[in-house]
Amino acid sequence: SARDQWFRNTQIAMGHNASRGNLAHLYINGLYWGLYNPSERPDDSYNAEHLGGDKSEYDVMVADGVHDGTATAYNTMLAMAQNVVSALGTSAKNAAYQLLQGNLPSGADDPTAETMLDVVNTIDYMILNHYGGNDDWPNRNWYAARRRGEESLGFRFYAWDSEISLDLSDRTSL
Repeated sequence: SARDQWFRNTQIAMGHNASRGNLAHLYINGLYWGLYNPSERPDDSYNAEHLGGDKSEYDVMVADGVHDGTATAYNTMLAMAQNVVSALGTSAKNAAYQLLQGNLPSGADDPTAETMLDVVNTIDYMILNHYGGNDDWPNRNWYAARRRGEESLGFRFYAWDSEISLDLSDRTSL
């Protein structure tokens, strides 16, 4: 829908990678079938094409589980994020936050630690979904992907299937 595409275009305008798509009127044998929104699906092939590497290097999560790869890194990232929340004291919280980003407590890159989360992407993704009033999120309709290994930039979240948003639909009538 146009709202789906608005979310993806806005994520791109925010400076992030997002699946491209466009709106098209579909006619088959002269019969109008409606307005469609063909778009890229942010799966392992998409991420390899846009971010490099081979599709086998990517873990891709969706709301109901693993789409590609495994959930190991995603579960590790969630546990590390919980450590940021539960750590006692400012320095412990900061150290946990930096580790989530593959850094030393000082904020300098730790060459031995993998980056687990792209924090800027996650913040902008949250802003986008809250601003757009995405009523079909966060329990459904999202993608998160991460390349494993030294090339990892951490899990990145992708706007997806955001048609129940922008205060343009009544959830109770669905």
